[in-house]
Amino acid sequence: MGLCQSEEDRKGFEKSKAIDKQIKRGTADDERTKPNNQYATGHYIIRSVEEYEMQQLIAEEWVEHFAQRCNNILWCNIVGGGECGKSTVLKQMRILHTSGFTEDEITQQKRVVYNNTVTAMNQLIKAMQQYQIKYSNPEREAEALIVQDVIKQGRESEPFTPELAVAIKKLWSDKAVQDIYEDKRIECHLHESTRFFLDSVDRISNVNYKPTDQDILLTRIKTTGIVEISFVIKKVHFRVFDVGGQRSERKKWIHCFEDVNAIIFLAALSEYDEVLFEDETTNRMLESQRLFESICNSRWFINTSIILFLNKRDLFIEKIKHLSIKTAFPEYTGWFLSFLLKSI
Repeated sequence: MGLCQSEEDRKGFEKSKAIDKQIKRGTADDERTKPNNQYATGHYIIRSVEEYEMQQLIAEEWVEHFAQRCNNILWCNIVGGGECGKSTVLKQMRILHTSGFTEDEITQQKRVVYNNTVTAMNQLIKAMQQYQIKYSNPEREAEALIVQDVIKQGRESEPFTPELAVAIKKLWSDKAVQDIYEDKRIECHLHESTRFFLDSVDRISNVNYKPTDQDILLTRIKTTGIVEISFVIKKVHFRVFDVGGQRSERKKWIHCFEDVNAIIFLAALSEYDEVLFEDETTNRMLESQRLFESICNSRWFINTSIILFLNKRDLFIEKIKHLSIKTAFPEYTGWFLSFLLKSI
């Protein structure tokens, strides 16, 4: 089992069964649903956050179409599996289409940056212990105790003391820590932003530190409720909802599905070799594929536009160079690398 998994998260597998059954029942009961997935009034594929930023996600003709259909108010849900990037997309929408983040929100995000950085290092320390790997420099044991003490005292979301900042930097520079990060990052469920924040300890520990937009985009905190933002494009008022993607959170999706005009479904391309946080027997990409199929074929969304957002393309491009996609699709027998790299 993963180093970071709690009993509550493990129980999420059971809690989600009712939601999965409801979605499947909606599919089975509706004879109008066809095998060729003729499920929506329109569909779009967007392949990365960068592409979203360029295109601003919604094509002008699509916005104008909905302006007539929905009385200038569009309800949109962002859904997908856990850690596929939904919250990041929602934050990107805020940056692009609203006035951004308030000073209070920036201050709050500062605490999240501290938390993500210290927690990531603590996960690496735990991995060193679990796999019985020694530090390249024995003096790192003392720095590891400093980080663990901060966690024990519940101070991981507080500004770094000089002692803590030095400890994290020395640990991160240790070759054994770097090696276990490269070898066991997936098993430790480390977020993709781990390297970014650990490389930025000098900046983060500065007394005048203020999170940048990039910092805020890369922070990770589990979505446990329903988050909404509103903005206007071409006189259309968008109300966009983000809910937790882990199985234990999907029971909340139902409350957002009624009268929805569009669904943005996020799937992380880079997760083809990763497993669910809450169920380490299930491949993330296969889970995402199953969930997407269930939503597309549900009678609830027969008149709903569905946008497929293929996220984390940059990570996928790097990973596919040395790790076969057969991890998720073992039945595939063709040569994939040159074709995939040309396609993306």
